[in-house]
Amino acid sequence: MAASYVVNLSINAGANFSQSFTLASDGNLLDLTNYEITAVLRKHPLSSTSVSFSTAIDNENVGVLKLTMSSILTSQISPGRHVYDVIIRNNNTNEITRVIEGTIIVTTNVTR
Repeated sequence: MAASYVVNLSINAGANFSQSFTLASDGNLLDLTNYEITAVLRKHPLSSTSVSFSTAIDNENVGVLKLTMSSILTSQISPGRHVYDVIIRNNNTNEITRVIEGTIIVTTNVTR
């Protein structure tokens, strides 16, 4: 598999978050059959605390995955710059690959 994609995102604290991705390798859509997905957000890469995204495979045959986070969870994240990554694990081989990484800017609402 090729290097991970870098995708920078933003989250509005106190709002539901959802982002879909389509994974490809060498120009071919990645078949996610028999894969598990994990994604976390941290203030910095070595931070001891993290917030996990809910993950789902929307269409395993064409590499579509989705990250979500509830408004309750996003309201608990401090404003500012954070980092995240998404890893996939092949359930047949236990091979783990980081497929997406980037920064997330968390903003707060002005109106409460």
